[in-house]
Amino acid sequence: MQTLARQMTGAPETLMQTLADIALSLCQAGTAGVSLLETTSDGEEIFRWNVLAGTLAHHVGGSAPVP
Repeated sequence: MQTLARQMTGAPETLMQTLADIALSLCQAGTAGVSLLETTSDGEEIFRWNVLAGTLAHHVGGSAPVP
């Protein structure tokens, strides 16, 4: 929690990435991340992978359709 609090005051633009990095470490997972729900210009709802840490980090910016 202290790391996140320091991140909020020092560099809030990287807070989400720090959160994913901490989740990856605490859960001993292969990948952790934050996806946000978006509506595209043609009205389709998608999940956008805004931040990722770990094995799938190279997919940042990708998306998946909402089922």
